[in-house]
Amino acid sequence: MAAPITSEHTDTVISPREVRESLRRNIIAGSLGMIWMAAAYGMPLPMLMDSIGASGLMIGLLTTVRGLAMVAQVPGALLAQRCTSRRDFWRPLSLMHRSVWFLPAILPLLFPDRPAFLPVLMLGVVAVSDLLAHLGAPAWHSWMADLIPSKTCGRFWSTRHSYLTASNLLGMFAMGWALDAFPGANGNGASNFGFFVVFAAATLFGLADILLHARVREPEHIRSNGFSWDLLFAPFQKPGFRQLTTAMGAWSFVVGMVGAFSMVYLKREWNVSYMDLAVVSIAAALGAVISGFALGHLIDRLGARPLLVFFMVAATLAGVAWFFVGPGTIHVAVLDRDVSLVVVVIGVASFFAGAFHSGVLLCQLRMTAALSVSEGRTLAMGMHWSVVGLLGAAGPALGGFLMDILPGRLPNWVMPMGGDFSWFQVLMAVQILLSFVVVVPLALRIQSQAGDAALGTVARILVLNPLQAVRNIYNMNMIAAPGSIQSRTEVVKSLGKSKSLLAVQDLVEQLEDPSHEVREEAIRALGYIGGPDAEEALLARLHDPMQDLRPLMARALGEMRDPRAFEIMRHELRSKDADMVVESARALGRLGNIEAASALLDLMFSSVDSRIIGAAAAALGELKHFPAAGPIFEQITVAENPVLKRKLCIAAGELFGEPEGFYRIVLGEARQPGSEMDRLLAQIRRTVRRLLGGKSGENEVVDMLERISETYEAGDPQKASKAVERFFSALWEAMESRNLGTGKMHLAGRFIRALANRESRLPQDSHEVLLGVYLLLQTIPVHPLLK
Repeated sequence: MAAPITSEHTDTVISPREVRESLRRNIIAGSLGMIWMAAAYGMPLPMLMDSIGASGLMIGLLTTVRGLAMVAQVPGALLAQRCTSRRDFWRPLSLMHRSVWFLPAILPLLFPDRPAFLPVLMLGVVAVSDLLAHLGAPAWHSWMADLIPSKTCGRFWSTRHSYLTASNLLGMFAMGWALDAFPGANGNGASNFGFFVVFAAATLFGLADILLHARVREPEHIRSNGFSWDLLFAPFQKPGFRQLTTAMGAWSFVVGMVGAFSMVYLKREWNVSYMDLAVVSIAAALGAVISGFALGHLIDRLGARPLLVFFMVAATLAGVAWFFVGPGTIHVAVLDRDVSLVVVVIGVASFFAGAFHSGVLLCQLRMTAALSVSEGRTLAMGMHWSVVGLLGAAGPALGGFLMDILPGRLPNWVMPMGGDFSWFQVLMAVQILLSFVVVVPLALRIQSQAGDAALGTVARILVLNPLQAVRNIYNMNMIAAPGSIQSRTEVVKSLGKSKSLLAVQDLVEQLEDPSHEVREEAIRALGYIGGPDAEEALLARLHDPMQDLRPLMARALGEMRDPRAFEIMRHELRSKDADMVVESARALGRLGNIEAASALLDLMFSSVDSRIIGAAAAALGELKHFPAAGPIFEQITVAENPVLKRKLCIAAGELFGEPEGFYRIVLGEARQPGSEMDRLLAQIRRTVRRLLGGKSGENEVVDMLERISETYEAGDPQKASKAVERFFSALWEAMESRNLGTGKMHLAGRFIRALANRESRLPQDSHEVLLGVYLLLQTIPVHPLLK
């Protein structure tokens, strides 16, 4: 169970249940606020400015003023730190900030002739609103940073972002419809009443957001009554914080230079309807919604820094679509109407851009909280957003300036899809250039945090196989939610098959699942995937005697070939749990440490359990420990259990041949009896002829191979083993006379003779005959005469 949130200086306690309720209330309130956001920060505001005759520079100054207003976060942070309750400080400021937005609804009605000062008045409204908002913002960020559990921080922000963006999507759709529903007198653009409806309704939703959010619980915080310039700039003494702030300021500049003008460009240059403008915005919101549920999980698992860089690059590349707009329409069957080609192209690009920009924002929120300590966090966040706003403020002003001076001064270029090259494409080109030359290098310099994956790892996961990455993220979200044992087991199995390191932490968490089946599958999945985190988790639990799945853990560690497991596996050979002994022996074979051979030999001699004998022999075979050949051969000849006999034969084949070579032969023989024996005898025949070609005894030796084939095909293992023994004796004599005999061949011969001469009461098995022939092929020398 999660620990309650407490304060060092008070007895105030917020229970885990109250935390969960507060976070749900936070999301509901924020969803209402996003409808206000759709008007104040979305398409309606620049469209209103355009309709009252604002210049490009004036439209750009809207965003510039907002960036400059972020400076208010510094005094806001200082004041919030002195307050007992950050919530009580934030609430009145936010109510005033939202109430101001009744003015954009009323002013066009009060001044229907649209005087020249009206855009300036609108600019003042935005400035006052944002100053009030940013005065309260540090208190809210600090409040949330203390309330949200750090373990699920990334997941909460991404989930919240998805719900809020979905609400914003509905708001944009309604506002696009409302603006088209109340057209202006000339039919081009919206009427003053249309803007009144949009901004008045948005303001009411914005106020409801604040009133509901005021009921979110607030942990007590450490008050600070002092002030010094050192305290003000202390956050920037931390390299990571300073680097993040600089990089995000540069990003704010390049994004703001273009973002404020995309809707104006589509309206002016392509005469796109308000509904179609809303569709483009909705596409971006959908991208943010769909990606948001996964992004938090990615951030928690891969780290915010590498993902920040990745999303910056991806968002920049999405802007290339603006160079492929052109005239024409496309019939959309779902809507049963023709849609402008430019809306389709930009809509698709906006979907991906929305997802990537959402990722940048979530990474920024996560890193800002992580790089600022709890004491002084309010001020640190205020300084971060203030500097980001200041650095980014010039971008929209530059974009507006270029929008005003470039028309009529550009060459008459035509883009690939037939659209004219315009001032907006110049803005996009400058944005792309600055992103790759300035912003991304700055982001790469941000100090890595513990747990951050390498950027190359992120690229491999998200770029090389994006569909698999999407499936894995979906499965990881599924496993974090309640479900049936069967469904959770299937999800865990799917994650294991993906072999994605991204899933390791989620699978480790399932090792504590109440279901035996889920835990079993989680251990298998970790064995498939491997990696340091998986190894650490399994090793820690393997040392715990209370764990009920230790044998399965031993198997998984063997599959991962973690050398740290060697000592505990060797120790577990003396366990009273037969399953644990079997899996430990198997793991020792896979680990490949020859120091385990003597313990495995002792185990094979001392045990009477056929499973343990088979596992020890298999491990010795994998280790290529040839002193074990004799004991394994002895066990084969006396074994009465056919299952054990087959295991021992395969272990002997592993000892003498290539890995799993004899195992594949056994499988082939089972599918088509006689086929593998014929192939082995044919290979021996060719080898012998090349070794003894033209020499006396060749024909006699080769003819003996036919006898082996005949008796084996007749299904008489005893006669077949005697035929193999006669062939070996003749071949060995011929080889010895030419000094070609080898120690391994002599060792194989001991087994072949033991098979032929053992007591008739012991069961005979065709696998033994097949093994004898296989050993001959593996031990007949191939040089010097075969070179």
